[in-house]
Amino acid sequence: MNATAPFDTELFFRAFMATPTAVCMTSPDGSILHVNQGFLRLYGYTIDEVIGGNPRILKSGRHAPEVYETMWRQLLDPVCGRWQGELINRDKAGDVVIVNLFIEAVRDDDGELHGFLANAYDISKWKRLEQSLIRQNERLNEINKLQTEMLAVTSHDLKAPLNAIISRANLIKSCLDTMTTAKVFHHLDGIVDSGMKLGEFIEEQLSLAKIEAGQISVESERLSLDSLLRSLTEINQFAADSKQIAIRYTLHGRVRPLYGDRVKLEQVFNNLLSNAIKFAPTGSVIDVTCTPAADRCRVDITDQGPGIPAEEIKHIFDRFYQVCSDERSVRNHGAGLGLSIVHNFVNLHQGQVTVRNNPDGGCCFSVELPLPGCARSGKDLAAVIVDPNGDIYPLLKQGLLQAGVSRFVCKSANNLQRTLDHSYPEIMFIPDSAINDEITTIVANLAARQSRPVTVLVDNGSGTAPQQRPKCDYQLTLPGQEDTIPRLIAATINSLNGCADDGL
Repeated sequence: MNATAPFDTELFFRAFMATPTAVCMTSPDGSILHVNQGFLRLYGYTIDEVIGGNPRILKSGRHAPEVYETMWRQLLDPVCGRWQGELINRDKAGDVVIVNLFIEAVRDDDGELHGFLANAYDISKWKRLEQSLIRQNERLNEINKLQTEMLAVTSHDLKAPLNAIISRANLIKSCLDTMTTAKVFHHLDGIVDSGMKLGEFIEEQLSLAKIEAGQISVESERLSLDSLLRSLTEINQFAADSKQIAIRYTLHGRVRPLYGDRVKLEQVFNNLLSNAIKFAPTGSVIDVTCTPAADRCRVDITDQGPGIPAEEIKHIFDRFYQVCSDERSVRNHGAGLGLSIVHNFVNLHQGQVTVRNNPDGGCCFSVELPLPGCARSGKDLAAVIVDPNGDIYPLLKQGLLQAGVSRFVCKSANNLQRTLDHSYPEIMFIPDSAINDEITTIVANLAARQSRPVTVLVDNGSGTAPQQRPKCDYQLTLPGQEDTIPRLIAATINSLNGCADDGL
């Protein structure tokens, strides 16, 4: 049967509206005549907002004018009359929508243009997935390149000290009968030195591997940065003496205690000092300065060495990277690992390490650390106990000791004031029996400080009238409430870190 079924306009319209792809019909001048539900869902508009408008409302500005010029040239060409490609559009909310767009020019049998029909397929999710896969692939390529490089460098850096150890040992073995004692000790010193370098390199490799695997944590405790720097300066002076280098340490002002990992911070400053000694010229001076501020402390380590080429400074903390005085990056034994570890360990303390060249030569590594930092446990805290009669501290000692809290016992108001000024304790215990005008004045003056200790009034049955007691944060009855000390410590840590206390 050749008869053609009559065209069902209503059915066609229903199919047009229900199709899941975004469909848009426009007049020859580009005015929107109709869109389907898929279009409205994709771009977030209502039907009234788009009818009579122009598809330009979807433009994102991500494409050059040439893209649209090519599109219209193909659409208006009677022979071609269609365009297909990817476009980055924007929806009503301004979010990016990536579509695969098909546009067809609608013409009658005489070739007269009646409008355009566009079908858009949302490929945003697939494009995001594609970009994610590309980034992952790039990252895998970087890891593969790094692993290949690491194996090559590690192989070289392990062979060098091993060959030195084997060569010196064989030399001693073959010539022991004729070799002087001084010569034997010289070679033995060389073997020890090579072994220590080998151990340092392996330790640095393990440290970086743990950092990259996220297995490094901060074992925090309460530190005196001033004492730590003085000690490390003295220790490194022995190595500096071999080059007649003097290490000068200067503290500008008073620095409050720091919450940090002693071992990791020692490694940070040891690496920087070793680096300075390595590149500093014989007979020069290395300056170590500590400059505290309100909430941060900066440590500068300045040498008089060759400096760092400006274009290489940005790479100085990269793994396996080293700068030489002849402005060539090379890989020597352990090259680049120390500064990479420094960068990672400082980051673990929420700090920052930078390097700059000095105008008069040499370079300066600066480490900025927050003060006091993030309190993590009782090991970060110190408590001062006012105990003129010696009857309160024995009741507090066990609970504070178990939590790792440092402890200062003061017998007088003068001792208390000195401890507050120099040791910055986080908790202060004051028994009823010790309250007098001097103690009350000290507690009242603490309110003016930027940071003050949590004050705990200890009721030890002395019968002090409430109106005579200074304003305190907490009250503790002893004996009887020793078990609340862990909660008091937790509340103090929360307070230091800007969190609400536990309702003690």
